[in-house]
Order: sequence, then structure tokens, then C-alpha cells
Amino acid sequence: MNKHLIAVMLIVLASLPSRAATVNECEVSGYAFGFFNGVANTAMSATRGLNELRKQAGYSQYNGEDVEYRLFYNDSRFDENAKYLLGDLAETFDQRTNELDQRVAERWEAFWDVINGRSNSSIIERIISIVPAFAQLITDVFSTAVNEIITRFLQTLSSLSGGTINTDEVRMQHQLINDSYTWQGKKLVYVAHSQGNLWANESFNHVLGQEGYSADNIAIVHIAPASPILNGDYVLSSSDFVINGLQFTGPTSVPLPNALLPITRTDPSGHMLIESYLGQSKTRTKIKSQISNAFDRLSKPEMEDYLFQMSFEYSANFVQHHEKAQFDFVDTKKNREYCDFLCDAYLSKNASLRGYSLKPSENVKPLIFVERKEEQDEETNNEDGSEESSGGGDGAETEEGTGEDMQGKTRNIHVETCQKIPEEGSFLFGEFSNITDLSSPLDMTKKLKVIDRYGDTWISKTRDVSPRYEDGYSPCAGNGENIEIIASQAHYTSKQKIYLEKNDLSGNYRTGSTDLDGTCILH
Repeated sequence: MNKHLIAVMLIVLASLPSRAATVNECEVSGYAFGFFNGVANTAMSATRGLNELRKQAGYSQYNGEDVEYRLFYNDSRFDENAKYLLGDLAETFDQRTNELDQRVAERWEAFWDVINGRSNSSIIERIISIVPAFAQLITDVFSTAVNEIITRFLQTLSSLSGGTINTDEVRMQHQLINDSYTWQGKKLVYVAHSQGNLWANESFNHVLGQEGYSADNIAIVHIAPASPILNGDYVLSSSDFVINGLQFTGPTSVPLPNALLPITRTDPSGHMLIESYLGQSKTRTKIKSQISNAFDRLSKPEMEDYLFQMSFEYSANFVQHHEKAQFDFVDTKKNREYCDFLCDAYLSKNASLRGYSLKPSENVKPLIFVERKEEQDEETNNEDGSEESSGGGDGAETEEGTGEDMQGKTRNIHVETCQKIPEEGSFLFGEFSNITDLSSPLDMTKKLKVIDRYGDTWISKTRDVSPRYEDGYSPCAGNGENIEIIASQAHYTSKQKIYLEKNDLSGNYRTGSTDLDGTCILH
């Protein structure tokens, strides 16, 4: 073969990524920025709102961690004609009452009195006493039919959260997105506009119900909130005639305004996200500051960078009189049969007829596992002090002893597959050690502890394979553990799984672990 061609091939092979460089799928890192749109938004207009908010946030990374942006679309399918009618009436009212020598707040209180049919309120009577023509304005502009349309619009808006208009579908989609983000351990910044605040509050409560999450891991910025419930900072303009109109459904139906914006021809309703709240420097600056504060205050959820950790603590005598333990995933099943203490289905006799090795089943779907060592070995460890395998890593090793005669040894195995876990959901992990001297001392023990990524302990036990008396024989020529770990999505319906796959979402997994009978090879 041409020497130059060989040289090129070697360079290419050397440049290929090694398995040891595989990214840890379980790493708890990153931020998710979600936008919840308001009523009567098409997917295109809602996406435009997300893009404008992304410009205001200005982060592709924060504190060195990636920021992902996503639309929590709320397809309210709601006729918005009344919203624009309300805006037009507000514009007419503003133009016709400029001559009133009254405070702005009081003038607009009169507006809502008229909308609510209270044409004889004390405020209106006082205005009429000053400007008699105001009575004709009420008659000309605010007819009974208009009152009914606007009232129905505002009452519908205030009750959409508990309505049936596409509610179940929207709720399912939002929950699946939240499941995915909380499974990945994302820090969450959610921004909502108008009725989207009702959905954002639902997501807030759903997230707090996920293991590992608290209010320190999610922040909400409310823009024009159509709800009195606030889970974060908010911005509401006093000239937002849509949201302030909800005040007459009850004195605490929405928060009090905390910003004053002029009425514009582009948005006489004062309610639109881009035209008003992001189009005016005062509220735009306020929103940008609140988003920045939301990012700044978030902390990492109480989760670990693995699916499971299995710790094997071997006593000094165990280490001295056994070969180095083998580890491997040996089986994957949806419905499992549990074997007894003498089970050797996952072992094969070595070619030398001396000892056994783990033998995974033909249909095993192994998960990636990594050994995180307490002390780094410069020759065998990765830079982070790990050895990696996706099945077969330590399973073929039969190295005798470890050289650690006077002390025990702890080996920490991290399972680091957290995405696209095979649907069987049950994975059998094997550990096995061949004995090197049947005439063994006492105190040959190993402790096993299995915890999941949330810190929940599933297995904690000690196994003693010592002889029955000093200088006696160990009962096992080789011994091992069979550990079932569970990561299942059986709680999702077929419809939900289709949505997850279609939208490239992980969803979450229900985890658990069971200690099966260990293995003892009798001599």
C-alpha cells in the first residue's frame, strides 16, 4: 500500500473520537427559557414573541452553561374581535376626555364603570357635573350591546384556565415539556404574557412536584398577567385595557398596574406584547431586568450526574484473596424471572478452565457505565478519573489481585445513560469475582449500596463470604451480585410517547432498583 495513503489513514484514525470521550447524558446542566403566549396567537405570532424575548434576554449561554429557548404554545382558539373593540373604545374615550382636569387613574376608573354598566357611579356623576357632554359620550359610544360583548370577552378570558377550549391538549404538551426539562436538570426561566400566565403558573406547580426541584430552580416573569397569582416579578401597564378590565370580575382578579404607558395607534388596547410591552422603552427595560434577575437567582436542582450509582466496598481480605471484580450489563427484559442464589446463567467458564467470566445474554441492551475512582491511576484513567464501558469493559478482566494488601477498596460505578433508554425498562447489572485462594482468612466482606440520581437509596447490604472458621475454606470459588435497575416510561400513554418522539423530547423516567439473589460458584 502507498506509504502516503497509510500515513493519511493513520492521521484520520487518530483524529476519531474515542469512546472515553462520550458525553455524559446525565449531566445536570443548562438553562431552559420558555415563553407562554396569550390568547388568539397563531403559532407564527407566538414564535415571533419568543424571538423578541430572546433578543431581550440576550443569552446563548449563562455562567458557561447553554440556554435553550422553547415556545410553550397555547392555542386558545379564541375570537379576539372583542379585544380590539375594547382597544378602539379606549382610544375613543381617551381622545374625548382629554379636556378633563382629573387624575389619569380616576378618569380610567370612569371608563371601567361605563364598561361594567355603572353609568350612575359617583365618579361618572362628578365628571358629568364638570363636563355635561360626558353623558352624551356614554350614550353614543357605549351601547348595551357593546357592554355585553366586552363583558363576555373579559369574563371568558378570566376563566380560560378552567375552560374546555383545547385545555387538555395544551396541558398535556406543557407537562411533557416540563417532564423533559426536569429530567435533564435544567434551570428554568419562564416568561408569560396575558392568559399565558395561567399556563405558566400551572407549569410552576408541576415543576415543583418533580423530584429534585424547588422554587430555587424555576423563575417566572409575568407580563400583563391575567391572574392574581404571581410566582415571580411582573409588569402590568395601567393603560392595558384588556387586563385592567378583569378588575371588575373582583377586586383581586389581577395585580395592580406598576407601569404607565401612553396609548399608541399601533395598539390602542395597550395589551400586545411586541407593540406595547416590548415596544416601549420603560416596560422593555423593566422586562429585561426581570429576566436577568431570574437567571441570576437560579441554582442547580438536587440531582446527580448519573442515573444510578452502585458502590462496592470490599474489605482488605476480600481484595487480597479475589481477582479484580468484573462488571457488565448482562440482561435487558420487560418481564423478568428471578433466579436463585446458585444462578450461573450469566457466567461462562474461562478457556483456561480456571475461574469464570460474566456472559451477557445475546439480546442485552447495555447502558453506558463508568467507574469513578477515588484515586486516579495515570495509566488507565480518563482525565476525570473514570474508566468507561457500555458493556464488556471490566467483564473480560481476570487480573489477579490489586496490590492493596492492607486496605480495602471501594469501586463506584455510575450508569450514565439518561436519554433514549430502551423501552424494556429493566436492566440486570452483574458483578463477579473469582477467588484466588480457597483457604482464606476471615472478614471477607463486601458492602453494596445503590442510589439513584435523586439521592434515594434502593439497596444497602453487606455480604459475607468468609470461611466458617479461621484457616477454613471459603464456601464460594467465585461470587457475585445481580442488581436490577429500572428506568421506565410505562406511565406514559401511546399518545404521549408519540408527542415526545415527534418533538425530540426525553420525558422523564420512573427509577428503582432491586437486589436479586447473588451468585455463588461452589467448589
